[in-house]
Amino acid sequence: MPNPAQAEVAPPASPDLLPPLLRELTPEQFQAWRHHPVTRLAFQFLRDYRVQLEQKLVFDCLAGNLTELAAQHYRGRMMVCDEVQELSLGSIQRFYGAPA
Repeated sequence: MPNPAQAEVAPPASPDLLPPLLRELTPEQFQAWRHHPVTRLAFQFLRDYRVQLEQKLVFDCLAGNLTELAAQHYRGRMMVCDEVQELSLGSIQRFYGAPA
């Protein structure tokens, strides 16, 4: 399944919307953020939370309590967990139309 975080999304209409930090952020700084202990804790939470959502989805399905709407809700929440963990500087730059 394609990763929505990597999907092409139209950048904001105005270059003035480019966040000031993005103009200054280096790849090294972004990598430092990704490997920071607090970020690693947040990513661990997202992984664990996603597993919990999957377990609840399966439980509801086996119990016969899973509606299509609930399944879509679980899927969306799990996808957000994945997208945040897979976020790259390149994705952010492409979204804002910033030079790489």
